[in-house]
Amino acid sequence: MVDATTRLGGQAIVAVRFSGTDSRPRHQGRSHHTTTALELASHPALAPEPLDGWAGPDVGGVTTMGRSQAEDPEFFRYAGAAGLAAAQLLRDTS
Repeated sequence: MVDATTRLGGQAIVAVRFSGTDSRPRHQGRSHHTTTALELASHPALAPEPLDGWAGPDVGGVTTMGRSQAEDPEFFRYAGAAGLAAAQLLRDTS
């Protein structure tokens, strides 16, 4: 999708899959799937990281891999950072 977005004139923004609490070592930190997809893309994409100290958006009862925001806050912080980047891009191009 990164390449298609760029070829259509857009700016690709990736919500990095990140976990700080997954019990499986290869699933901790930035997802290897995210890293591989970005490396294989022919065009660059924004992959924003959350600001230090930012708690992220309140997402209520949403879970990831069965974990709540309280149980895996980094996942939601990275998703929120992508949303903020998209909002900033829209604001800058309006």
